[in-house]
Amino acid sequence: MLKIETNTKIVLVLLCVSALSIVLHRAGAFKTYFDLLDARHGFNPVPNSLTQIDALPNARVDYSDGLLHMECTVVDLEFYRYCGVSIKLNEDPTQGFDFSQYRNILLDVEYRHPDSGKPSLYRPIQMLFRNYNVRYATVDNNASLKYNSIQLVPTPQLLQKPIPIESFQVSTWWINEYEIPYVDAQPDLTNVSLVEIETSGVTKVGRYQITVKKMVLQGNLFSEYNLIKALLLMWLLATLFMVNRQHQILKIMSNRDPLTKVMNRRGLSQWLGRHFEGGPRLCNIVMYYIDIDDFKKINDSYGHVVGDRLLCEFCSVIETELHKLNINEVAGDYLLARLSGDEFSLVFEGLGDEYIELIANKLLERFTDVILVGGLEIKINASVGIAKASDETNSSAVLMGNADAAMYHSKKSGKNQYKVFDKDVFEDIVFRKNIASALRESISRDLFSIVLMPIYSSEGLTIRGGEVLIRCQEPSLKRVGPDVFIPIAEEYGLIRDIDAWVIEATFQKIDTHRELYGTRQLLFCINISALELVNRGFPQHLKRLLYKYKINPHWIELELTETSLIDVDEQSIQLLHEIRELGVRLSLDDFGTGYTAFNQLLNYPVSCLKIDRSFVASLSDLPCSDSTMVDVILGIAESYELNVIAEGVESQAQLEYLQSRQCEYVQGYFLSKPIDWESFDALLLGNQ
Repeated sequence: MLKIETNTKIVLVLLCVSALSIVLHRAGAFKTYFDLLDARHGFNPVPNSLTQIDALPNARVDYSDGLLHMECTVVDLEFYRYCGVSIKLNEDPTQGFDFSQYRNILLDVEYRHPDSGKPSLYRPIQMLFRNYNVRYATVDNNASLKYNSIQLVPTPQLLQKPIPIESFQVSTWWINEYEIPYVDAQPDLTNVSLVEIETSGVTKVGRYQITVKKMVLQGNLFSEYNLIKALLLMWLLATLFMVNRQHQILKIMSNRDPLTKVMNRRGLSQWLGRHFEGGPRLCNIVMYYIDIDDFKKINDSYGHVVGDRLLCEFCSVIETELHKLNINEVAGDYLLARLSGDEFSLVFEGLGDEYIELIANKLLERFTDVILVGGLEIKINASVGIAKASDETNSSAVLMGNADAAMYHSKKSGKNQYKVFDKDVFEDIVFRKNIASALRESISRDLFSIVLMPIYSSEGLTIRGGEVLIRCQEPSLKRVGPDVFIPIAEEYGLIRDIDAWVIEATFQKIDTHRELYGTRQLLFCINISALELVNRGFPQHLKRLLYKYKINPHWIELELTETSLIDVDEQSIQLLHEIRELGVRLSLDDFGTGYTAFNQLLNYPVSCLKIDRSFVASLSDLPCSDSTMVDVILGIAESYELNVIAEGVESQAQLEYLQSRQCEYVQGYFLSKPIDWESFDALLLGNQ
């Protein structure tokens, strides 16, 4: 915003300068003057006449008082036709002055002649600018100088305003006398050697007097037209400057995280791209992939505003620790970047091997201390993955993938630790890639199948429905369960295809057993991935399948894991409401293992909570059994009028405890293992 204000200031300054320049120009602030009577110029005024003899009787010129006085007496009209004064601007007529830049002349002349007492007989005088040009003039003949002249009567009305220079014309007699072609017959004031004021013809004998009180050329340093052109050029240059400046600002902004002000993923990629161009220097790049553990819990506990401020302080903590280590002395260039919500990357060039784990230990040690955020003391942990570029690491994407894999490994190992990318991590990457490849093969060849885990009503143990579970017949995946391959499918972008297959396959089965299932009002629970919460097309796809197979939406319940709601936003909640409006129920699986604040349940349109098997397992027939979490969840469900399903029931004691606490539905190996559809139908018909 500050940058935009700066550009606005530039525009305002340009507007003020432009307006002020035009106003000042029209007010005359940029006018220039050339006083032809200024004695400092050293000009030489002399009598002038066009006669048949060399001199005019009784002619004299006086310049003693700063005014130019000229007087002559005409005694013979046959020989004397003009009486006037010439001002020699230079003894060398070829070295004149350029008066073409001036626009007006301010002239004050007093003219007396033998008929001065008779106003009706006033005669005009002539003013001339005599210009030298090698094409038409000769040095020893003043008459050959171009005859730029104007006639005027020096009346008070005339002397009150400037006389335009453009009113001067070239005399016809001069053109005819010297046979001047058209190209040279135009006014020319570029090399003026003489300035003359003389009578416009002598019509009567007697005394003629001319007094020049003022003769000042007036112009502008530049014309208004040129001023406007200069202002337009200034605007153009300023606009180019502001556009380029804004481009640079946007370029910087596009590479910066707006919250923490450190580099973003795009800026990091560009930084790595520049360094990866160095070839042999690849081995000098080390990347730390840092993820704050359980950041969702901080947002839920303190709010997103505090969470955002914590991210900023987190960056400051890293910078401070690096400063304490004098990192500039032990490494070359380095960069801190924010990759996504709570994930950061720290990259070094030229970092010695002895400092790689030292930096990781120092950062983890500092992270365990509290961080002050607006007076709050917040304690955090972080998982760190470290990868070093090598000859096999031929791109920044590979380096980042290795660091990410190492970080993922540290999280699986218990969090709050670091892991250097090594053979174990590499093998884990290869394993997940192989699983992803096998999943793609299974999708293309339709090698999946589904089974049902029966869900019972705790009162009477009648079958209420079944949880749909996926199995894979692809040979390499036979010993790999959904708990392993589903996260890998999410990582490699395959989960939506799997979700779509499971939903449609379930609807097909229900359609073929419609008469059996419809009369019993069963509920089929289908697990969906957290990625569907950002899939805007998912509700419409579900609606089309419901219509295609004529499935009663009340028979379907979609299960979301509690941890899938970690990054839920308003758009995701709206999507959940769209699903609920179809009549499809929603349940929250593994409840209690995530960090959903109890009051947040109001935001989610769920109708059922599933107690995670880990809490059910704590229920035993021993006196020290822990039922606290189960009781809490049952209390929450009662308060929010939600149904409850306890999963993982594996003993009579667990079942009896849940029955005693009025838990509505149960499922687990004690009651039934996952079975195929035919076995489910047989069980349903036998009501066992």
